[in-house]
Amino acid sequence: MADQDAGTRRTHRVTRATLVLVSALLIGSGGGAESAGVAVSNSPLLPLTERSTAAPELTPTAATPRCVAHRGRPAATLDRLFANGHRQQLGVLGGFDEPTVYTLGPGRQVWMLHDAYLDLDRSGTTYPEQSYLHNLALLVETGLQQLCVTPLYQRSANGSEPIDFEPGPLDSADHRRRTMHRWYWALGGGLDADGNLTVLWAEMVEDRGPIDQRGPLDGITRHPERVWRAVYDPTTLARLSFTPAADPAILPMYGTAVVDDPVAGFTYLFGNSLDRNLTRSGGYQAGPHPGTFTYLARVPLGRYESPPQYWTGDGWGNERAAAQPIHHDGWVEWLMQPRLIDGRWVSITKVDAWWSPRWVVQVADDPTGPWTIATEELLHVPSLGRNTTSPLPDAMRQATYTPVIVDSWSSADRLTVVMSQNGWDWHAVCMAAHTEPFYWPEILAIDLSGSTRT
Repeated sequence: MADQDAGTRRTHRVTRATLVLVSALLIGSGGGAESAGVAVSNSPLLPLTERSTAAPELTPTAATPRCVAHRGRPAATLDRLFANGHRQQLGVLGGFDEPTVYTLGPGRQVWMLHDAYLDLDRSGTTYPEQSYLHNLALLVETGLQQLCVTPLYQRSANGSEPIDFEPGPLDSADHRRRTMHRWYWALGGGLDADGNLTVLWAEMVEDRGPIDQRGPLDGITRHPERVWRAVYDPTTLARLSFTPAADPAILPMYGTAVVDDPVAGFTYLFGNSLDRNLTRSGGYQAGPHPGTFTYLARVPLGRYESPPQYWTGDGWGNERAAAQPIHHDGWVEWLMQPRLIDGRWVSITKVDAWWSPRWVVQVADDPTGPWTIATEELLHVPSLGRNTTSPLPDAMRQATYTPVIVDSWSSADRLTVVMSQNGWDWHAVCMAAHTEPFYWPEILAIDLSGSTRT
């Protein structure tokens, strides 16, 4: 583990440009629903005890697949499609961030996208004219010659409009379609012991406090409230069930990353608060914040319904309150995304999310650590590079955050990583949706001696 004092000094430097960036993210990004013309509702939902935990089965709607030749380089091919997403290279998909990636089998993945836009009539419009979804599934299939991507979502009750792929166990699907009050954010998951896809979801709540009481670095106005477990058919992605997770609590949420270790016989659930509303922990200056701590739990391999055991610092126990962190660093957030690749534990983190330009790759012999830095980039340059008119540090045109390892496209010495990107001015990003790829991720290839773009 890195020295905490050194880590604090390193990550607690903030410029005026960073103030501008985080203020912009707070006002518009992370969905931009108000900018996109989605009505915001403050109406409460039914209490948890009055909602159906035996949620109905759901069959998603699939958009027309987009298939291209990959010439043996699927990651590089998908990166080029992202870089040209504003030119409708991904069909109806108009932009997104913070994907989570689940392997369904050889040549088959599903990505859960967040704060996504759909240009269903392919008119090449701005984001306010597109359909906004809190979450969207993207099926990514790789054959011998072609890469195919297929967006999947649900339909409103009358079938006229797309709604979230995972609407949750709520009283009304149409309520979800028109609200930014409560929605679902995909965490980790994978194929379970029954061969189905299990995904853990954070139930997110929009915070409605007065914005003038927030500091410019206090983050976004949402926080997780509980964790749910959804089960999907691995072929059709139809939802089979949606129930509270075996441990639904937050602080931390177990499952922000999930890794199977068949040799050990366990599925490991890494825990983090994933709370970027810093007013809930005293404001930016009150760091280090809860998101800088990583915890660990485990269940029998693929048995997500089982009560977890928690790492206590010197072994495993059944009491959540006895859990001890396996890692602590940073000022705002150190959201580890571990994977077990070719028998080696590897994790990537964007230090302090969009509050910092630095990413770090760490390795360990065991999931409990110690985690040591294998390589890092102190100043990551986004795909749109620099522009002297940008107020971001070093004139970056985009903020970068939440990298995720695509394990089926990675090896122990070469990682394929998806990095989210967004412009600093959300209104400008919305208006430029059809002219510049501000709100599309990039795909990186990283080895242990440095990094290169695919």
